[in-house]
Amino acid sequence: MKKIGNLIWHVHLHDNLGQKDDHLVPGEGKLRLSPLLECLKEMGYSSLVVAELWNPKDPWGTARRGRKALGRLF
Repeated sequence: MKKIGNLIWHVHLHDNLGQKDDHLVPGEGKLRLSPLLECLKEMGYSSLVVAELWNPKDPWGTARRGRKALGRLF
């Protein structure tokens, strides 16, 4: 990622269980997102990070959990 860092202008952030593009709240899947975010920070990334979450059964609850998760990550 460091090799292409100057080409990154936005990040879509979500978690998954490793089988498909689940769009889970960060921390509710299997991905280790902290190293990714730390790398972005070290590179001086200062643009958009978009939480791309999807749960049609509980959109508001998902948004609340996402907000809390992002607060912990950042």
